[in-house]
Amino acid sequence: MEQLLYTWILPIVLVAALIGLIVWIAKVKKPNAIPPRYRAMLAALLGQLAAGFAVIFVERPIIANMIAGLFAAALAVLGHDVIVEGVRGGRELFGPAKGGTERKPSDGDTG
Repeated sequence: MEQLLYTWILPIVLVAALIGLIVWIAKVKKPNAIPPRYRAMLAALLGQLAAGFAVIFVERPIIANMIAGLFAAALAVLGHDVIVEGVRGGRELFGPAKGGTERKPSDGDTG
């Protein structure tokens, strides 16, 4: 079980967090540079790039690293969907709310 944790689960979770961070930085620095529909593809490409680096450092077959890269990309996208879109209602963890600033109710607004 410990070998599974250190050779598969922990690296996938760390790479997923790194992928999420890279996509978030790209989204914050240049919001319109990567359209939302291409961000999942960017995550998959970053996962495969990480798999390429893993071939150098980890003694696993390349296909196993490629699968781990896809799992990391899927976890990054799923984590964004669950945490940011689901739990936080579209508000990013750091930065303005989705679509700009939050709307303030006026005096006659009922909801």
